[in-house]
Amino acid sequence: EYKESTSSPSKCEICGCHRNFHRKVEVAAAEEIQPNPKKDELMKGKITSLLDEFFTNRVLEETLQRVVELNSPEYHPEFVREGLYVALKKGPPCHNQFSLLMEHLFDCNVLNAEDIGSGCLVYATTLCGLSIDTPDMFGEIIGNLVMAEAMGFKVFNEILEKVEDKYYKRPLFIAAMKIVDTRVMAEAFLHCFRDAFTNSSSSPLASN
Repeated sequence: EYKESTSSPSKCEICGCHRNFHRKVEVAAAEEIQPNPKKDELMKGKITSLLDEFFTNRVLEETLQRVVELNSPEYHPEFVREGLYVALKKGPPCHNQFSLLMEHLFDCNVLNAEDIGSGCLVYATTLCGLSIDTPDMFGEIIGNLVMAEAMGFKVFNEILEKVEDKYYKRPLFIAAMKIVDTRVMAEAFLHCFRDAFTNSSSSPLASN
């Protein structure tokens, strides 16, 4: 015989509110963390188009405006990563133009240091698999970003840790430090940085 329960299943035993309220919160949270393949694909196309146009025309202000119009700060690290990939794969490489673009977007508060650092770190993790012949040019970009204060030495160190192959790590490090070496204003930072790496067993300058 079916008996109707005297307790209300629609009430939360903890706080007494409607269970549907918790259900809505759970659904909303799940929707927030779910990936959005359609948007990812759309943004990837827009970023690729934007970068192709920049490396063809090399107009900083127009590119800045287009990045702003994307209105998707969460994709800024991907923009940086894809920019590195395109810049260093081109023949001849466009590393100097890319450095100028990053510095300009940073100076205009369109990109922040976290965007740039995150994009560079993701690119660094894939560097060995890309089989590029110009790891030194990636180093030059990093050196320029450090000098523009768009990247700190801590992030630079993390990038070096991500690059496990010495074939890539050593020229990357040397090229970056050559850029920093040319700026007298960075002398104090340079000494501290070199000391930290010289004393580290994982230093790319350490002898085998």
